[in-house]
Amino acid sequence: MRSLFPGHFRLLENEKDEIEKQAILVLDANVLLNLYRSSDDARDGFLALLRTYGNRIWLPHQVAFEFLENRSKVILEQSKLLDDFKVRINESLNTLESPRSHPSVKSKTLATLSDAIRSVCQEIEEARVMMEARLSNDDLLNHVVEITEGRIGKCCTDEEFSMIFKEGERRYLEKIPPGYRDDAKGVDHTFASQRRRFGDYIVWREILDHAQKTSCDVIFVTADEKDDWWAKQSGRKLGPRPELVQEFSLVTNKRLIMYTAQHFLETHATVTKEVIEEVGQLGRRPDNAPTLDRPLIGTPMDTKSVDAEVASKIDDITRLRFKYAMVKGDIDKISAEIQLLKSADSYDYEKINQAETRLKLLKSRRDDLAQSLSVIDFLGK
Repeated sequence: MRSLFPGHFRLLENEKDEIEKQAILVLDANVLLNLYRSSDDARDGFLALLRTYGNRIWLPHQVAFEFLENRSKVILEQSKLLDDFKVRINESLNTLESPRSHPSVKSKTLATLSDAIRSVCQEIEEARVMMEARLSNDDLLNHVVEITEGRIGKCCTDEEFSMIFKEGERRYLEKIPPGYRDDAKGVDHTFASQRRRFGDYIVWREILDHAQKTSCDVIFVTADEKDDWWAKQSGRKLGPRPELVQEFSLVTNKRLIMYTAQHFLETHATVTKEVIEEVGQLGRRPDNAPTLDRPLIGTPMDTKSVDAEVASKIDDITRLRFKYAMVKGDIDKISAEIQLLKSADSYDYEKINQAETRLKLLKSRRDDLAQSLSVIDFLGK
């Protein structure tokens, strides 16, 4: 039974160990683009791990194309996110420095806190400048080139693209993975639009062809967590879609291991729990959202980084005003996220509902805080 239905059985440990020692490592474009969205620790850990594979790394041509096509856009998105974050921090600083916000807090305490916040803003600005500098002098691009040089697939011919698009139409109609969740990307019949629409299938087709020609097992790492790559049940990810493992086995007579970026890092590198969680967050970004970094649902700004000793000296009224400023900022961010999700090529009702539920809760929290502050202001008068 195992040989007839390989997609429904987990690899034995000895099989997995054997594959890990000699298989080629294939990366998806989203894994490479997420290097720009990662912290220094996560990025360095991932690059160090990739280098251990040496010449066993291989990229489909479509992956390299998507990475280069979207690189500058991601850089500018990250720059804008850093700038927006700095604005939010400055808003909280302005709130704290308002004379009516801290009637019982010592000026020395406020000065210490203000200096800390200004220091954070300076670091954010330095990070933003460094990010934008990558448009012309990109250290991350150099790392990717170094790691993959000479190991990128050939571009399909016009005839091959035509055949792939035709076969993709059939597969998407029958919901054969991967890629059918991107069906809505094909808004017109131009070549560029169809290449976006069938991007996942092009990558898959290249992987199959390369594994067949080289007679190699494959480890495929992707940050895409949609259910046209992964089998899911009751919200749990069970593993790669059985159809993918089955097709890979039938076409290549070789074996396939698939990892999310988070699981790959977790099982192959010595990194902190925080780094692993960060990479996992990147994998759960809203699909096709063009200008967002990480999903903001359930993740308002973490104010715990403010020095604990200083924060402990802020009285309840100041804390209340600080929370109000943070909640307002989160409302603006999630409202923007909802607009982006609704304008994306792929309309994800589940993510929109989650975002709108979160927005409703935040607005209720904002109103409660506003009411409390109104009472405080009235009593202050």
